[in-house]
Amino acid sequence: MNKENSRSQAAKEGTVSDQGEEIKKDKKLKILLIILAVTLVIFVTAVLAIKFKSPKKALVNVVGDTIYNSLEYENTEYKDETIVTPEKLTGKNIFNIALIGCQDNNTDTMLIATLNTNTNEVTLTSLMRDIYVEIPGRYAAKLNAAYPFGGMELFYQTIENNFDLELDGYLLADYDAFEYIVDRIGGIEITLTEAEARYLNTTNYISNPSYRNVTSGTQTLNGNQVLGYCRIRKRATADKEHDDFGRTSRQRTVLQQIYEKLKSEDIVNLLMIMRDILANSTIKTDLTSDEFNFYLNEVVEIGSMLKLNMYRIPEDGLYANERRKIGSYNQSVLVITDWDQTIQNLKKITEE
Repeated sequence: MNKENSRSQAAKEGTVSDQGEEIKKDKKLKILLIILAVTLVIFVTAVLAIKFKSPKKALVNVVGDTIYNSLEYENTEYKDETIVTPEKLTGKNIFNIALIGCQDNNTDTMLIATLNTNTNEVTLTSLMRDIYVEIPGRYAAKLNAAYPFGGMELFYQTIENNFDLELDGYLLADYDAFEYIVDRIGGIEITLTEAEARYLNTTNYISNPSYRNVTSGTQTLNGNQVLGYCRIRKRATADKEHDDFGRTSRQRTVLQQIYEKLKSEDIVNLLMIMRDILANSTIKTDLTSDEFNFYLNEVVEIGSMLKLNMYRIPEDGLYANERRKIGSYNQSVLVITDWDQTIQNLKKITEE
């Protein structure tokens, strides 16, 4: 079945029941923030390694080996067939790694981290869980159904078939330590609207009642408060984004602030943060140690010029909120209304 027919069929068929209970969303939200925070720590640790007088590549490889030895390696057949070897990576300038947040076999956290060594940028592209896609060999469903159906192999195939994108590897996290990360770096600055502050102080979104004392304006929030902020769906952001779009907007704000805070840390403290995070986490990957160190060395070559960007699919104006039958139930989904434009915009980030 070609890509166009696959996408058309995705507008007609359905599968799997909704996994969207609020408590599960909150757990997966934590995983989203954790895996991105870990990724940012990895990037910034590599960048700051250049402050040492030791040979740069040798030092980065030591840091890389230390991090990599805390990961769980799982080979994938898809990667063997489509991804180049570390030796061939030297001729590339853009690399795309999937960042997956998983809990109880559910993957409501899906991002593509794109490293562009031409522009010295890392772009994190959020893939909304409710995007309606054709899952190869299965049915039309929400994007987050691919992994439960067939693991990373089927996730890779689903991304390639629907978005015309071949990935270079993945990192998958399954643990719960986000509050610790934020507290470990001394909190982050967040600007709240009056409506957001009132909502956080009068609901249980900040789980610890003693921390329900936020105000409108810019302030330093601790981990418990930041997590509550990221959970908000029923109040608009300052940019007037609502529901899950408002939630993902807040997540991007938090990640940007974490990144800025990490850049100010010295290398010793960053390594201690990384040690503590990895000691309380499970992160799987199909990257080899050579590939992992190759990417770290690329980031170090960029150094302090590294810029972090955020992007989201579906993009505003290119989707519709609709209800489609998935399994036995009609469910809310995000139907991409212009696949050609969506893919074209993504390729501007993910290809040469």
